[in-house]
Amino acid sequence: TVSSQFISALMLIGPTLPNGLTIHLTENVVSQAYLEMTLKTIKHFGIKAKRLPNLIKIEPGEYKKGALTVEADWSAASYWYSMVAMSEDAEIELLGLGKDSWQGDSIISELFTLLGVKTKYTENGVVLKKYSVYAKELGYDFINCPDLVQTMCVTTSALGIPTRYSGLETLKIKETDRVDALKSELQKVGVDIEELKVGEITSFPPELSDDGKTIISTFEDHRMAMAFTPLACMFGQISIANPEVVQKSYPNFWDDLKSVGFTIEEIG
Repeated sequence: TVSSQFISALMLIGPTLPNGLTIHLTENVVSQAYLEMTLKTIKHFGIKAKRLPNLIKIEPGEYKKGALTVEADWSAASYWYSMVAMSEDAEIELLGLGKDSWQGDSIISELFTLLGVKTKYTENGVVLKKYSVYAKELGYDFINCPDLVQTMCVTTSALGIPTRYSGLETLKIKETDRVDALKSELQKVGVDIEELKVGEITSFPPELSDDGKTIISTFEDHRMAMAFTPLACMFGQISIANPEVVQKSYPNFWDDLKSVGFTIEEIG
């Protein structure tokens, strides 16, 4: 109930045990998409395994040598989706992303069709294109893709779309308490988020405001920095504290922004 990573770790060592490993899932499992990714990976390398609703069975065996093309990261792609959504007009190609992805966060392509971004799959990746159709309100359960919450919260706030998001229980124990961090930093641009109960929030965003002096705190969290950066597309600029936090998952983030025309300036 805390993190799927504990289960993935057991799954990876399962084949090396004399009798393999049977994992009984007795409570609600979070981020199940990552368990499916782990299962597909070990099977790709020759291990017999199966998944039932409340049980994972892994047979003993040796991992086989083989090749695996590692996909580009859909979580990182979400920030580019957000930039397209907040732009008046945009078209961006992202390489290395596929339609039959193993990643649960690939759901971002469907979610952003509700936020004015069309996804076209190509041989090399995806092309994102802006169009002007938006959801009037949006509700979603992020229990299987919690890493998308910050991107979605900032984007829907920027577009003025009322939301009700659930499945956020694990956000309290990430790099920071991401729910509190979102509440704190969105309030700086005029958005109030109400926490209805643990794991569920709602917002009715007004038109965002910025006086050019707003500095977004990142709380040592890479996703806070990257999720709030697209606001520059609306405000003309945004200041992000401790920008080096992106090193954890997307070390080239600022360089990639420069490559498409953003001006990045260190201050202070």
